[in-house]
Amino acid sequence: CEKILKICYQSRRKDSERLVSPNRLIYVVDRYHLRAFCHSSNTYRDFVLTRIFDAEVFDAAAVTGGARISWVSDENDKSWHTEKVLCFKPNPELPEDVIKTLKMDLPVERGVLKINCNLATAPYLEMKFARPDYEKRIPQWVKIGE
Repeated sequence: CEKILKICYQSRRKDSERLVSPNRLIYVVDRYHLRAFCHSSNTYRDFVLTRIFDAEVFDAAAVTGGARISWVSDENDKSWHTEKVLCFKPNPELPEDVIKTLKMDLPVERGVLKINCNLATAPYLEMKFARPDYEKRIPQWVKIGE
């Protein structure tokens, strides 16, 4: 559906109004994101769905400030189309029983958890696995490689 959205968005720093070409809806690290080309910044971006507090739909081309803006596909979204493998291991500073449980919860092979993703979603996964253990207050997983 080649439409342009004018969204009002609450980022961590400020409210803004943006024109975006939506490309896909993704669910990563417990929340939905709109992956879109942002005409305001001329880049592909993720917008957390719950932070979009107003939206207006335009046809495939919108006129703003006298300029015509056309919908942009994701074909040039290199971050989306570039695969990445993230590798983690349970934090060795955690108690052995916690490490054993972590290894049981996820597909850890030879002590390593491998996650296939893309460059666009990698930072969200890195944040998720860097979350601290609720008792020890240290990350449950340690990133390895790169």
